[in-house]
Amino acid sequence: MQSAPQLSLQPYTRLRNLSLSLKNAQPAAEGAAPHLVDYAEKLASTLWHQMKKDFTSRLQKSLEKMKWPQKDLVLTNDVVAEWADSVRLLLSLQEPYAPCLPLHSVHELTSEKQGTRTEEHIYWEV
Repeated sequence: MQSAPQLSLQPYTRLRNLSLSLKNAQPAAEGAAPHLVDYAEKLASTLWHQMKKDFTSRLQKSLEKMKWPQKDLVLTNDVVAEWADSVRLLLSLQEPYAPCLPLHSVHELTSEKQGTRTEEHIYWEV
């Protein structure tokens, strides 16, 4: 994960999908293997938190190189590319995880009716 963080996303996504598949298959299996389901969920969650910490640290370092939020920003091509890569990593990490965040992680959920269309606004604490 340290040397090639983008490459760590694919195995994490497979693990997270496996964890979700196990959880979704459990009712059909009459609750079989609850320890395996719990282990897979905890492993995926732990890995997600480690990756988030590493990717956040990368973003923070790029912001420091940029001298954010000072008035005189350093916006060289290398620094901007590093910042963009860091942001991209964090956004990519959220993609496989956001749909399966536990309910207690939902910060705000509202629905607004506009004619026949319903809009939902969901904000995740990540």
